[in-house]
Amino acid sequence: ERRSFPYGVDDVEWARANGYGGRAAREDERARAADPNQRWFHRLPARERAAARTALMGASPVGLSARTPTGMTLTASTQGCLAQAQRALYGDLAAWFRVKVVTMNLRPAQEERVRRDPRYTEAVGQWAACMRAAGRPYDSPDASRSAAAALADDLPAERADAAETALAVTEATCATGTPLSRVSRALDHTYGDEVRALHRDEIDLRRRLQNDALPRAERVVSPPDRSTDATKRSGGSHA
Repeated sequence: ERRSFPYGVDDVEWARANGYGGRAAREDERARAADPNQRWFHRLPARERAAARTALMGASPVGLSARTPTGMTLTASTQGCLAQAQRALYGDLAAWFRVKVVTMNLRPAQEERVRRDPRYTEAVGQWAACMRAAGRPYDSPDASRSAAAALADDLPAERADAAETALAVTEATCATGTPLSRVSRALDHTYGDEVRALHRDEIDLRRRLQNDALPRAERVVSPPDRSTDATKRSGGSHA
């Protein structure tokens, strides 16, 4: 049920079954609210919540800095349990933070290039004309999605889901009935290759750090050898 459509929904059958994915998003939100760690955290008094956050993340996001492929600079602390755990797993905390920031933001960089391409802009214009003809005067898939999100604020859940689904089906029908689906998929593939090529070193280093961390992680999470313990307690093997 959970799919991403960064350039507009272009699967009519999926849209008919899921709308924009609003029902799945509500299920995810309920699951997060039911998480015992979150329930414990939110029950803490304000001062203890702040202390718990500091213990996990450090007192302030200072010490680590990396630039995303889209030009943003992200920072984090070298202190706290999260930094301590990542340092133990990956060894070089600064290198791990840098490659994680870069590789986790390859998709936004890829989508940014697609949206700037004149071929995509032209395809969106044809999609918008199709939507207007269908009585949905939205200039872009983002505007259509925003309109769908607003339905949840104005209507009961069941009616909002039905209205969202109808809008998503129209969006998908226009995406597949105009060049938008074909053009956006082709551009996404092209710019995906381009972005990954530009950041091949970071991708390779992340993979290497993760592979090197696996034996350490396995030692942490592996259960104790109960058979060895039992043998020691009994004084020998029964084999």
